[in-house]
Amino acid sequence: MAPTGRPTRGTEGVVDLTQWFERMETMFRISNCTVENQVKFATCTLIGIALTWWNSHARTVTNEVAYAMTWSDLKKKMTTKYCPRNEIKKIEAEL
Repeated sequence: MAPTGRPTRGTEGVVDLTQWFERMETMFRISNCTVENQVKFATCTLIGIALTWWNSHARTVTNEVAYAMTWSDLKKKMTTKYCPRNEIKKIEAEL
């Protein structure tokens, strides 16, 4: 499932997530988003299953802890959750 809420399979999910990361980083630059607000900003764009996953995570660790996470840590968490290692390896082999 991509952060857009659209179901994805295989390498398509990896590509969608990578593109979402890139869009968020562009938005951070354009909007002068502070490092402290990047996770808040990015998670506000989640929908569908990705939003449900985030809300569950935030409830588990508390909102304060969830939003204190760095953008880098969020990307790692989402990559682990939504991009199976074998699919990432397929893309790396294609490149």
